[in-house]
Amino acid sequence: MKNPHVSNWEEVQPYMGRSSYTTILGQLRQKMFLTVFDSIQDQYKGTVDGQIHEKIVLLCPETSDFLYSQFTPSQVQYQSNSRPLLEAKVMEITAEAVTDRDRVLALLRYVRDLYKQSPIIPKSPLLGGTEEQLMATSPRRCEFQSRILTALSQVAGYPSRRVAHFIGGHAVTEIFFEGKWAYLDIRGIYFLKPDGKFASTWEIWNNPELIENQNDNVKSDRVSENEPELSKIYLWKNTPNRYFNPNEVTAIMNYDISQSTKYSFRQLDPQRFTQRPRQREFLQTLETWRRFIFAKIL
Repeated sequence: MKNPHVSNWEEVQPYMGRSSYTTILGQLRQKMFLTVFDSIQDQYKGTVDGQIHEKIVLLCPETSDFLYSQFTPSQVQYQSNSRPLLEAKVMEITAEAVTDRDRVLALLRYVRDLYKQSPIIPKSPLLGGTEEQLMATSPRRCEFQSRILTALSQVAGYPSRRVAHFIGGHAVTEIFFEGKWAYLDIRGIYFLKPDGKFASTWEIWNNPELIENQNDNVKSDRVSENEPELSKIYLWKNTPNRYFNPNEVTAIMNYDISQSTKYSFRQLDPQRFTQRPRQREFLQTLETWRRFIFAKIL
């Protein structure tokens, strides 16, 4: 028997955080979710990225109504002049924008192209920090890029939040504009419905034909797959085959920049990521599990 749809914060608790794995079908999916969740917490413990991640809510039939109605505030609480550098950047990026769509796509394209700063902006020896610090370091990690897009969107006046694909391994953003939530991948990927509106994560999940049925204007926003500086995570083929595979585990998390005093923005030494014992074996194990899960061997 299916679980009932949740309608309030108390009922959503079983689908929140680490313990939500019990609601995931399939032992291997549960195992990979826990492994990835714990790995992220190990990497980012005590920082804003870990704090945001701790309170993920699984996106599934039981939670979808709640996540698209009550979970994220419908009004941005950001106070003008509290993040002047971000405000200046938003004004610069959206200077020629006329509509909400123009502004949101301008923000997406800016974050998409952050890696291009690397020839002129020195790369920081540290990872993480505030959005201002991240923007100055040409970040290549999707979790940092999606946080930047989330923050810039709120400064621009649009409710926004983070989305995580746990099995495929990717972080993107949802932004509320034109009266609904829109899935915006920091690789410059988004999907329009037949009515011309942007599709949300849940709408794409339930209508996978949207992934391939896009016009050339939409496709032209995708980052080039031939960029030598970008990792395989940027490949277009990963979108239908990984991030919207029927066995993917996707979660949504709030990040409110008006509550910045609640977060720790300390920066991390990247060596802790690259020199952890048996890191290569760990990644190979995850890839093996991923292949089994996406082959429906759970």
